[in-house]
Amino acid sequence: MSTASALNLIAPTRRLLIARIKRRGSATVDELAADVFLSAGAVRQHLVGLGLQGLVEYDELRDGPGRPRHVYSLTAAGEALFPNFYGPMLVALLESLLEEDQDTVERIVGRMASRNLGDVTSQLRGDTGQRLQSLTAHLEAEGFLPELDSQLPEGATLCLNHCPLLDAVTVYPGFCKAEEAALAAAAPGWSIRRIEARSAGDARCSYHFSPPEALHASAGG
Repeated sequence: MSTASALNLIAPTRRLLIARIKRRGSATVDELAADVFLSAGAVRQHLVGLGLQGLVEYDELRDGPGRPRHVYSLTAAGEALFPNFYGPMLVALLESLLEEDQDTVERIVGRMASRNLGDVTSQLRGDTGQRLQSLTAHLEAEGFLPELDSQLPEGATLCLNHCPLLDAVTVYPGFCKAEEAALAAAAPGWSIRRIEARSAGDARCSYHFSPPEALHASAGG
């Protein structure tokens, strides 16, 4: 059964809760209740069911007097519900490539990233805000669960809450540099800085786009 089919078999409310936990990385009952417009009691019941299915787990957080709060996250089975492109074949290919010289590996991986995100960014039109919005829509369709926090003209932050290529990145972290270069093409002349990375143990990957100094000075002045 495909991951998409498995996810569709889950009841809509529970599927929504899984998506919200995925986007947040981890979440409390109260946070999820606010996200999905349900009572805390109703959310708690759904989380118990998801726990019995082996899809979520929780850690206890003590931040004051009283009983500890439960902070929920997805288990490995829960993470597996989201698409992962290429799978074992890509991992095997990368492992084979690593037997070649470094220049060859970087050239091929860069070409792969260019064909994936680079081809998309080369077709973007409009100002930087429009380009980032279009890029976000493409990443949503590709299963990255993106969120764009645009504070233009001062800058923008793009969060990728899921990495469909995580298995490949684990084998060859240089894939992240190629991804960053492709994303940078969405905002020509702007600088891009990675501030979170799944490969480093963070819950998501996120990038901050900063405008050129001249544009930033003009906006502030």
